[in-house]
Amino acid sequence: MKDIPNEDSVLRYCKPQCLHNNQPQEAAFYLKEDINEKYVSVQWLEFFGMNSEYENYFAAYKDLAKRHKNLKTKGVFALLNVGETLSIFSTYSLLIRIQQIEEEKAHAGIFYKMGSLLAAQLLAQSVKKTYPIRSK
Repeated sequence: MKDIPNEDSVLRYCKPQCLHNNQPQEAAFYLKEDINEKYVSVQWLEFFGMNSEYENYFAAYKDLAKRHKNLKTKGVFALLNVGETLSIFSTYSLLIRIQQIEEEKAHAGIFYKMGSLLAAQLLAQSVKKTYPIRSK
């Protein structure tokens, strides 16, 4: 697996029930213990190679919408900068990796220790901005 560069960003789809005042909460970043989830699934924004953040976001949205038909319009996409997120985690001496999952695809993962509520809280605090889900 390839590390996502520090200057790049990732997007996380956050369901409406994981939002408070339209901002992602820690629940949006929990690893699901019942299925032994290994990483929080995200999209590598710069993978798409567009000219602007918004164009990359829109390409990521279209890519996800093709594979996931249940994106709720009241949900959001949370944008996290990789380098800033890694820096926040290093302040707490927590190990985290943000890596591409599938070669030649934007799918990436945020890896951290299962059961770490602090990690989920720090990820929620790392959100730089949110993008609304477009209605179909």
